[in-house]
Amino acid sequence: MATIYVRKTGSDANSGLSAALAKLTYTAAYGVAASGDTIVIGAGVYREARLFVDKVVHFLGDYDGALTGDAGVVLIQGSAADVTATSTSAFWLGASSSVAGSSFRWLAFSGWSNYQIYLQGTANASNVTITDCVFHNQNACAAAVHTAYSSGTGPTGLVFERCYVYGSGNGLWWYQGDNVDRTISWVVRNCVFAVSGYALNSAHGGGCTFTNCTTMYGSGPVYVGGTGTMTVPCTMTHCLVESHGYRAQAGTLGFLTEDYNVFILGGYNVYSNVSAGANSIVRINLAEYRGWFAALSGDVACQWDVGANWQIANNAIGAAGYSVTDWLYYDT
Repeated sequence: MATIYVRKTGSDANSGLSAALAKLTYTAAYGVAASGDTIVIGAGVYREARLFVDKVVHFLGDYDGALTGDAGVVLIQGSAADVTATSTSAFWLGASSSVAGSSFRWLAFSGWSNYQIYLQGTANASNVTITDCVFHNQNACAAAVHTAYSSGTGPTGLVFERCYVYGSGNGLWWYQGDNVDRTISWVVRNCVFAVSGYALNSAHGGGCTFTNCTTMYGSGPVYVGGTGTMTVPCTMTHCLVESHGYRAQAGTLGFLTEDYNVFILGGYNVYSNVSAGANSIVRINLAEYRGWFAALSGDVACQWDVGANWQIANNAIGAAGYSVTDWLYYDT
Protein backbone atom coordinates (compact mmCIF):
# COMPACT_ATOMS: atom_id res chain seq x y z
CA MET A 1 0.00 0.00 0.00
CA ALA A 2 1.56 3.26 -1.14
CA THR A 3 1.42 6.76 0.32
CA ILE A 4 0.97 9.62 -2.13
CA TYR A 5 1.76 13.16 -1.03
CA VAL A 6 0.05 16.42 -1.97
CA ARG A 7 1.43 19.88 -1.18
CA LYS A 8 0.74 23.41 -2.33
CA THR A 9 4.39 23.57 -3.42
CA GLY A 10 4.12 20.34 -5.39
CA SER A 11 3.61 19.59 -9.06
CA ASP A 12 1.25 17.14 -10.71
CA ALA A 13 4.19 16.11 -12.89
CA ASN A 14 5.85 14.62 -9.81
CA SER A 15 5.44 11.00 -8.75
CA GLY A 16 3.89 11.96 -5.41
CA LEU A 17 5.76 9.14 -3.68
CA SER A 18 7.56 11.42 -1.22
CA ALA A 19 6.98 14.82 0.36
CA ALA A 20 9.80 16.21 -1.80
CA LEU A 21 8.08 14.89 -4.94
CA ALA A 22 4.53 15.76 -3.93
CA LYS A 23 1.63 16.26 -6.30
CA LEU A 24 -0.04 19.67 -6.43
CA THR A 25 -3.66 18.41 -6.39
CA TYR A 26 -5.42 15.58 -4.62
CA THR A 27 -7.21 14.87 -7.90
CA ALA A 28 -3.90 14.00 -9.56
CA ALA A 29 -2.88 11.97 -6.52
CA TYR A 30 -6.10 9.98 -6.71
CA GLY A 31 -5.44 9.36 -10.41
CA VAL A 32 -2.25 7.42 -9.66
CA ALA A 33 -3.47 5.81 -6.43
CA ALA A 34 -4.30 2.13 -6.24
CA SER A 35 -6.99 0.67 -4.04
CA GLY A 36 -5.79 0.72 -0.44
CA ASP A 37 -3.41 3.67 -0.87
CA THR A 38 -3.30 6.73 1.39
CA ILE A 39 -3.28 10.30 0.05
CA VAL A 40 -1.62 12.68 2.51
CA ILE A 41 -2.57 16.32 1.91
CA GLY A 42 -0.46 19.15 3.28
CA ALA A 43 -1.81 22.41 4.69
CA GLY A 44 -3.49 24.88 2.36
CA VAL A 45 -6.68 25.67 0.47
CA TYR A 46 -7.52 23.23 -2.32
CA ARG A 47 -10.05 24.32 -4.95
CA GLU A 48 -10.62 21.40 -7.30
CA ALA A 49 -13.53 20.02 -9.27
CA ARG A 50 -15.73 17.33 -7.72
CA LEU A 51 -13.81 14.08 -7.45
CA PHE A 52 -15.55 10.78 -8.20
CA VAL A 53 -14.04 8.18 -5.89
CA ASP A 54 -14.45 4.60 -7.09
CA LYS A 55 -11.65 2.80 -5.29
CA VAL A 56 -10.73 2.35 -1.65
CA VAL A 57 -8.54 5.33 -0.78
CA HIS A 58 -7.71 7.03 2.52
CA PHE A 59 -7.58 10.85 2.46
CA LEU A 60 -5.51 12.21 5.36
CA GLY A 61 -4.98 15.88 6.15
CA ASP A 62 -1.50 16.53 7.54
CA TYR A 63 -2.61 19.23 9.99
CA ASP A 64 0.56 19.11 12.12
CA GLY A 65 3.03 18.87 9.23
CA ALA A 66 4.53 15.63 10.49
CA LEU A 67 4.29 13.95 7.08
CA THR A 68 4.64 16.78 4.56
CA GLY A 69 6.36 19.51 6.54
CA ASP A 70 3.36 21.80 5.95
CA ALA A 71 1.36 22.36 9.15
CA GLY A 72 -2.06 23.99 9.24
CA VAL A 73 -5.66 23.53 8.16
CA VAL A 74 -6.27 21.41 5.07
CA LEU A 75 -9.30 23.08 3.49
CA ILE A 76 -11.26 21.50 0.63
CA GLN A 77 -12.93 24.65 -0.71
CA GLY A 78 -15.70 24.87 -3.30
CA SER A 79 -16.93 28.11 -4.81
CA ALA A 80 -19.24 28.91 -7.69
CA ALA A 81 -17.10 31.97 -8.42
CA ASP A 82 -13.89 29.94 -8.62
CA VAL A 83 -13.17 28.70 -12.13
CA THR A 84 -11.20 25.73 -10.81
CA ALA A 85 -13.92 24.40 -8.52
CA THR A 86 -17.47 23.24 -8.99
CA SER A 87 -20.09 24.13 -6.41
CA THR A 88 -21.88 20.79 -6.10
CA SER A 89 -19.90 18.47 -3.81
CA ALA A 90 -16.24 17.83 -3.05
CA PHE A 91 -16.34 14.04 -3.26
CA TRP A 92 -18.82 11.59 -4.84
CA LEU A 93 -18.22 8.10 -3.50
CA GLY A 94 -19.07 4.78 -5.14
CA ALA A 95 -20.63 5.95 -8.40
CA SER A 96 -19.42 2.89 -10.32
CA SER A 97 -17.65 0.54 -7.90
CA SER A 98 -17.23 -0.23 -4.21
CA VAL A 99 -15.33 2.14 -1.94
CA ALA A 100 -15.96 0.14 1.25
CA GLY A 101 -13.22 0.90 3.74
CA SER A 102 -12.40 4.38 2.41
CA SER A 103 -11.73 7.08 4.99
CA PHE A 104 -11.36 10.83 5.48
CA ARG A 105 -9.49 12.39 8.41
CA TRP A 106 -8.22 15.82 9.52
CA LEU A 107 -9.87 17.69 6.63
CA ALA A 108 -11.98 20.85 6.57
CA PHE A 109 -14.72 21.41 3.99
CA SER A 110 -16.41 24.67 3.01
CA GLY A 111 -18.21 26.29 0.10
CA TRP A 112 -19.87 23.32 -1.59
CA SER A 113 -23.46 24.26 -2.40
CA ASN A 114 -25.16 20.84 -2.52
CA TYR A 115 -23.25 18.51 -0.18
CA GLN A 116 -19.69 18.27 1.04
CA ILE A 117 -19.50 14.49 0.55
CA TYR A 118 -22.06 12.53 -1.46
CA LEU A 119 -22.52 8.77 -1.05
CA GLN A 120 -23.83 6.97 -4.11
CA GLY A 121 -27.28 5.52 -3.39
CA THR A 122 -26.07 1.92 -3.60
CA ALA A 123 -24.09 -0.52 -1.46
CA ASN A 124 -20.97 0.70 -3.30
CA ALA A 125 -20.63 3.56 -0.81
CA SER A 126 -21.01 1.43 2.33
CA ASN A 127 -18.58 1.27 5.26
CA VAL A 128 -16.96 4.68 4.83
CA THR A 129 -15.29 6.31 7.85
CA ILE A 130 -15.11 10.08 8.39
CA THR A 131 -13.26 11.29 11.50
CA ASP A 132 -11.79 14.50 12.90
CA CYS A 133 -13.17 16.68 10.12
CA VAL A 134 -14.81 20.12 10.04
CA PHE A 135 -17.71 20.92 7.70
CA HIS A 136 -18.90 24.48 7.05
CA ASN A 137 -22.23 24.23 5.22
CA GLN A 138 -22.92 27.41 3.28
CA ASN A 139 -24.49 28.55 0.00
CA ALA A 140 -27.65 26.68 1.08
CA CYS A 141 -25.66 23.45 1.37
CA ALA A 142 -28.17 20.68 2.15
CA ALA A 143 -25.87 18.45 4.21
CA ALA A 144 -22.28 17.70 5.08
CA VAL A 145 -22.82 14.06 4.07
CA HIS A 146 -25.77 12.92 1.96
CA THR A 147 -27.16 9.97 0.07
CA ALA A 148 -30.39 9.65 -1.92
CA TYR A 149 -32.06 6.81 -3.82
CA SER A 150 -35.47 5.31 -4.49
CA SER A 151 -34.96 1.54 -4.47
CA GLY A 152 -32.42 -1.21 -3.83
CA THR A 153 -29.78 -1.18 -1.12
CA GLY A 154 -28.24 2.09 -0.07
CA PRO A 155 -24.91 2.78 1.65
CA THR A 156 -24.75 1.24 5.12
CA GLY A 157 -22.18 1.21 7.91
CA LEU A 158 -21.07 4.85 7.79
CA VAL A 159 -18.97 5.93 10.80
CA PHE A 160 -18.94 9.69 11.47
CA GLU A 161 -16.85 10.53 14.52
CA ARG A 162 -15.23 13.53 16.26
CA CYS A 163 -16.45 15.97 13.60
CA TYR A 164 -17.76 19.53 13.79
CA VAL A 165 -20.55 20.58 11.40
CA TYR A 166 -21.97 24.10 11.31
CA GLY A 167 -24.01 26.29 8.97
CA SER A 168 -27.01 25.54 6.78
CA GLY A 169 -28.89 22.30 6.09
CA ASN A 170 -28.38 18.98 7.86
CA GLY A 171 -25.35 17.31 9.33
CA LEU A 172 -25.97 13.90 7.79
CA TRP A 173 -28.90 13.18 5.52
CA TRP A 174 -30.08 9.73 4.44
CA TYR A 175 -32.95 9.95 1.98
CA GLN A 176 -34.87 7.17 0.29
CA GLY A 177 -38.02 7.60 -1.72
CA ASP A 178 -39.69 4.18 -1.45
CA ASN A 179 -40.44 4.15 2.31
CA VAL A 180 -39.17 0.57 2.65
CA ASP A 181 -37.83 -0.71 5.97
CA ARG A 182 -34.02 -0.80 5.89
CA THR A 183 -31.34 -1.11 8.58
CA ILE A 184 -28.47 1.18 7.61
CA SER A 185 -26.47 1.11 10.86
CA TRP A 186 -24.88 4.56 10.59
CA VAL A 187 -22.85 5.50 13.67
CA VAL A 188 -22.53 9.16 14.69
CA ARG A 189 -20.58 9.80 17.88
CA ASN A 190 -18.51 12.42 19.69
CA CYS A 191 -19.53 15.19 17.28
CA VAL A 192 -20.66 18.80 17.53
CA PHE A 193 -23.46 20.12 15.30
CA ALA A 194 -24.62 23.72 14.86
CA VAL A 195 -26.81 23.45 11.76
CA SER A 196 -30.14 24.89 10.68
CA GLY A 197 -31.64 21.46 9.95
CA TYR A 198 -31.11 18.18 11.82
CA ALA A 199 -27.80 16.78 12.99
CA LEU A 200 -28.98 13.41 11.64
CA ASN A 201 -31.88 13.27 9.20
CA SER A 202 -32.75 9.68 8.29
CA ALA A 203 -35.72 8.92 6.05
CA HIS A 204 -36.71 5.38 6.98
CA GLY A 205 -33.13 4.27 7.63
CA GLY A 206 -33.08 2.23 10.83
CA GLY A 207 -30.36 1.01 13.16
CA CYS A 208 -28.54 4.35 13.41
CA THR A 209 -26.64 5.18 16.60
CA PHE A 210 -26.35 8.84 17.62
CA THR A 211 -24.36 9.20 20.81
CA ASN A 212 -22.09 11.52 22.83
CA CYS A 213 -22.92 14.49 20.58
CA THR A 214 -23.59 18.15 21.23
CA THR A 215 -26.24 19.79 19.04
CA MET A 216 -27.49 23.36 19.03
CA TYR A 217 -30.02 25.48 17.17
CA GLY A 218 -31.69 23.95 14.11
CA SER A 219 -34.75 21.74 13.81
CA GLY A 220 -33.56 19.13 16.28
CA PRO A 221 -30.81 16.59 16.90
CA VAL A 222 -32.29 13.54 15.16
CA TYR A 223 -35.21 12.98 12.80
CA VAL A 224 -36.16 9.49 11.60
CA GLY A 225 -38.87 9.83 8.98
CA GLY A 226 -41.19 7.45 7.23
CA THR A 227 -44.23 5.34 8.00
CA GLY A 228 -45.00 1.64 8.35
CA THR A 229 -42.52 -0.60 10.15
CA MET A 230 -38.87 -0.47 11.16
CA THR A 231 -37.09 -3.64 12.23
CA VAL A 232 -34.27 -1.89 14.09
CA PRO A 233 -35.02 1.60 15.47
CA CYS A 234 -32.45 4.37 15.68
CA THR A 235 -31.09 5.33 19.10
CA MET A 236 -29.98 8.65 20.57
CA THR A 237 -28.08 8.60 23.87
CA HIS A 238 -25.70 10.66 26.05
CA CYS A 239 -26.15 13.91 24.10
CA LEU A 240 -26.37 17.57 25.08
CA VAL A 241 -29.13 19.24 23.05
CA GLU A 242 -30.07 22.89 22.65
CA SER A 243 -32.70 22.91 19.90
CA HIS A 244 -34.79 25.59 18.29
CA GLY A 245 -37.07 22.75 17.20
CA TYR A 246 -37.80 19.32 18.70
CA ARG A 247 -35.99 17.38 21.38
CA ALA A 248 -36.27 14.34 19.13
CA GLN A 249 -38.57 13.60 16.20
CA ALA A 250 -39.78 10.62 14.17
CA GLY A 251 -42.37 10.01 11.49
CA THR A 252 -43.73 7.00 13.38
CA LEU A 253 -43.62 6.08 17.06
CA GLY A 254 -40.95 3.44 17.62
CA PHE A 255 -38.60 4.56 14.85
CA LEU A 256 -36.38 6.46 17.33
CA THR A 257 -35.62 5.88 21.01
CA GLU A 258 -33.78 8.32 23.27
CA ASP A 259 -32.33 8.09 26.77
CA TYR A 260 -29.59 9.56 28.98
CA ASN A 261 -29.73 12.93 27.19
CA VAL A 262 -29.72 16.49 28.54
CA PHE A 263 -32.09 18.94 26.84
CA ILE A 264 -31.77 22.69 27.24
CA LEU A 265 -35.07 24.60 27.11
CA GLY A 266 -35.75 26.23 23.76
CA GLY A 267 -37.75 25.93 20.58
CA TYR A 268 -40.80 23.67 20.64
CA ASN A 269 -39.26 21.81 23.58
CA VAL A 270 -41.37 18.74 22.80
CA TYR A 271 -41.04 15.28 21.31
CA SER A 272 -42.70 14.21 18.09
CA ASN A 273 -43.49 10.48 17.92
CA VAL A 274 -40.66 9.76 20.36
CA SER A 275 -41.14 8.65 23.96
CA ALA A 276 -39.18 10.51 26.62
CA GLY A 277 -36.24 8.53 27.94
CA ALA A 278 -36.52 7.53 31.59
CA ASN A 279 -33.04 8.84 32.32
CA SER A 280 -33.06 12.02 30.22
CA ILE A 281 -33.35 15.42 31.89
CA VAL A 282 -34.43 18.92 30.90
CA ARG A 283 -32.47 21.86 32.27
CA ILE A 284 -33.04 25.59 32.17
CA ASN A 285 -30.69 27.59 30.00
CA LEU A 286 -28.05 28.19 32.65
CA ALA A 287 -25.21 30.65 32.13
CA GLU A 288 -22.60 27.94 31.71
CA TYR A 289 -24.63 26.39 28.90
CA ARG A 290 -25.11 29.76 27.21
CA GLY A 291 -21.36 30.29 27.30
CA TRP A 292 -20.74 26.83 25.92
CA PHE A 293 -23.06 27.27 22.98
CA ALA A 294 -21.87 30.84 22.35
CA ALA A 295 -18.30 29.60 22.07
CA LEU A 296 -19.19 26.82 19.67
CA SER A 297 -21.26 29.09 17.45
CA GLY A 298 -18.55 31.74 17.23
CA ASP A 299 -20.48 34.39 19.16
CA VAL A 300 -17.55 34.86 21.51
CA ALA A 301 -13.85 35.11 20.76
CA CYS A 302 -12.67 31.57 20.30
CA GLN A 303 -11.15 29.33 17.67
CA TRP A 304 -11.58 25.70 16.67
CA ASP A 305 -8.39 23.71 16.66
CA VAL A 306 -8.40 20.91 14.08
CA GLY A 307 -5.30 19.54 15.72
CA ALA A 308 -4.94 17.02 18.48
CA ASN A 309 -7.45 18.47 20.98
CA TRP A 310 -10.77 17.05 19.86
CA GLN A 311 -11.84 16.16 23.38
CA ILE A 312 -14.53 18.84 23.16
CA ALA A 313 -16.62 16.37 21.19
CA ASN A 314 -16.25 13.58 23.74
CA ASN A 315 -18.98 14.99 25.95
CA ALA A 316 -20.58 11.95 27.56
CA ILE A 317 -22.96 12.88 30.31
CA GLY A 318 -21.53 11.93 33.67
CA ALA A 319 -17.94 12.61 32.61
CA ALA A 320 -15.86 15.46 34.05
CA GLY A 321 -18.16 18.05 32.52
CA TYR A 322 -17.40 21.15 30.46
CA SER A 323 -14.80 23.82 31.05
CA VAL A 324 -13.97 27.01 29.23
CA THR A 325 -10.40 25.75 29.08
CA ASP A 326 -11.64 22.97 26.82
CA TRP A 327 -13.12 25.32 24.22
CA LEU A 328 -11.56 24.57 20.89
CA TYR A 329 -12.00 26.51 17.73
CA TYR A 330 -11.79 26.36 13.99
CA ASP A 331 -10.08 29.44 12.59
CA THR A 332 -11.89 30.39 9.37
